[in-house]
Amino acid sequence: MKAGDEAVGMGYRTLQDGDVDQTITGVVARRGSALILYRTDEGDYDPGRLTKNARKMAVKVCGLPGVC
Repeated sequence: MKAGDEAVGMGYRTLQDGDVDQTITGVVARRGSALILYRTDEGDYDPGRLTKNARKMAVKVCGLPGVC
């Protein structure tokens, strides 16, 4: 997964009464001195879509003064 200088995918499910209540997935990335958490609760883990969106966000964050 390439989103920023370093990145890792993550995910977890919450259960209620034995049934899946919610699935949370995301990408945690570092770009320069910024730590970015890009997450979604829309369906199962989709690393391609999440990585693409996290990459876009990393570019925007790097445009902030003093970050990269």
